[in-house]
Amino acid sequence: MDERAIFHTEYGVGISSLHPQTLGVQYLLKQSSQSSSVCLSEDKSLVFVSFKDKAIINTYKLQENESLNKGSNANKTGEIPVLQRLPTPEPLTNLILVKNNYLIASAVKPTRTLIYVYDLSSGSLINTIPMGKVHYNPINKIKFMESKNMVITMADDGRFVLWSLLDLLNSNDDDIKPVSVFNDHQGVGVKDVVFDKSESILLSTGDDGTVCCYNFISNYTPTREEQKPKHTVNHLVLVSKFTFPQAVLQFDIDHAGRFVLCVLKNAEIWELPLIYSLGQGKISNLHSLPMQGNSNKNKVSLYNCTLEKDLDLSNDTLMNLLRRGIISCRLIAKGANTLKISMDSTGIIMGRKKVGQSCLFVDISTSQVIKDIGTPLGLNVRSDTSEGIFIDEVYTLKLNQFLSNKAFISDMTLPNLNKVVENNHKINLLNDPVSTNKVSVVGNDFNKYIKEHVKTGCLFNINETFDEETINVEQTEFITKDYRSDELIEQKNREIEELKQQVARLSKAYNELSEMV
Repeated sequence: MDERAIFHTEYGVGISSLHPQTLGVQYLLKQSSQSSSVCLSEDKSLVFVSFKDKAIINTYKLQENESLNKGSNANKTGEIPVLQRLPTPEPLTNLILVKNNYLIASAVKPTRTLIYVYDLSSGSLINTIPMGKVHYNPINKIKFMESKNMVITMADDGRFVLWSLLDLLNSNDDDIKPVSVFNDHQGVGVKDVVFDKSESILLSTGDDGTVCCYNFISNYTPTREEQKPKHTVNHLVLVSKFTFPQAVLQFDIDHAGRFVLCVLKNAEIWELPLIYSLGQGKISNLHSLPMQGNSNKNKVSLYNCTLEKDLDLSNDTLMNLLRRGIISCRLIAKGANTLKISMDSTGIIMGRKKVGQSCLFVDISTSQVIKDIGTPLGLNVRSDTSEGIFIDEVYTLKLNQFLSNKAFISDMTLPNLNKVVENNHKINLLNDPVSTNKVSVVGNDFNKYIKEHVKTGCLFNINETFDEETINVEQTEFITKDYRSDELIEQKNREIEELKQQVARLSKAYNELSEMV
């Protein structure tokens, strides 16, 4: 098992192992300067990179691991060439890969905020969703909640929004409405949204210096002012609100929901405990509801976050501080630009925005630097005007994973991405029980998609009297595969026979014209 981090600067994208025993496993993606966002396929074998000023997505195939862990190759940095270049209508950002097949991204231009949804198996542009009625500022990030089939968008207009994946994949709805819109950051930018591994806790942060903690509640009773949700999902309720002395630019949550690490505007990393220790074996759960019963009766708990060094515990105990709404936080590190928590929750990968510094792997408990994973790849920050180093993703990988039979796409080749939305077709509904469409088409089964949908686009206007001569058409047996009623099958067969007769008429007329010429 190997644990790796993907990070990018204005000079390119790098991938590096975090642990000393895999020191030599480092990659540099070629032609990846001015990158905007990065995402991975589920099997960790394919990397997608978008760019700030290029209407293109580069794909890279990660190399097999065994050759980089042996002998003379142990200290070498591998450069991965571009596997494919996929043109897009305009520069895209905030790439995410959903269900290992649907590529979702937003437009870079501030004057035109759109969400693009692609089907990678066919290259189809399933949908483009204008954000003007929901987000009137550019989108900062897009995330996906697997267990709830929800896509989350957040922007500088002070909102983060939940969308149903089924709605985004449905290309027939002209006006797609979100499931929920949240405005708890006082109209200033929402910078990040994270959730724990169980996806039962959701937190958001913004320029107002607050972290809002939400719970998914199943026994929630909507008020008269609230509309009943279109989809059957647990209601998201604000439980706690934490206030910091600085704006929180980015954060990450422990996979078990025990604590949150926050990057403040002054480049400090604070540890916010969600399971708060009160001493003598007592704890307080700050991300749960304070009482049982109907959640309408529960009030939001408000807390002020303060560093433990600034607290005077000679007169107050931790329990008394908590009752007064004061949380004791710990300072982890300084000089941070962005961060991610490692998969085992023992360390953080910290990007820096400072001359001569780079991407560091730091132990959480001791705040000691374990490894510098940016400088060996030559991606360190070189000027005061640099935007710094940004951590894109942390993932674990089995060393023999690429030898498995499971492939992302056959031969690792993707079709070109279309630039026009395919209307009049409901596709890729993922066999969701909420959907009323009985015949769902799985996105990566392209042959089935062709059989079910392409034939509907081949109908011509039929002229009943082209000539008065009797045309003898050779009868051929046609078998159509349809799961609906027998009447529809017969209707399809009749349409096909009429089309064959029409083709025969046109062929005869063409032959007669050829003879006249």
